[in-house]
Amino acid sequence: MERVIGVLGSLVKQSSGPSANLTHQAKKVAGINALQAMWPEIGHGSHNPRGSIDLGGGYILLGPKNNQLYPLSPAEQCALATYYASLGFEALPERSIYRWARLQIPNGQPTRSRWKEVDRASKPPARTDQMVKVSLIPIGSRF
Repeated sequence: MERVIGVLGSLVKQSSGPSANLTHQAKKVAGINALQAMWPEIGHGSHNPRGSIDLGGGYILLGPKNNQLYPLSPAEQCALATYYASLGFEALPERSIYRWARLQIPNGQPTRSRWKEVDRASKPPARTDQMVKVSLIPIGSRF
């Protein structure tokens, strides 16, 4: 209720007749809500943020990203070549990539990359609460 009062109060533009203006704004909001309840398809759809890339499966790359290509180390090249081979590609197409700062996982939660958080942090340590460590466990190994 407090949130609704706050939203309606922020919509009030004229101070000369605040009661009448608040009533008018409340009617507009109620009308829009009624239309969206009757025809949900006219409501706002969920759009990905500008500049993002939808990877499928609920994963979305979120900016910012590197403006310049990042040269891969030999270990990174090996990992990427192995991944491409698992997809059926014969050769690694590039020896450098663009790095992205964030990744949205299927539950809607954003994860952050270490390189951008370290770059962004004014003093160590960088924010690590939303970082994700990915490790691959070989097939057939025990936990």
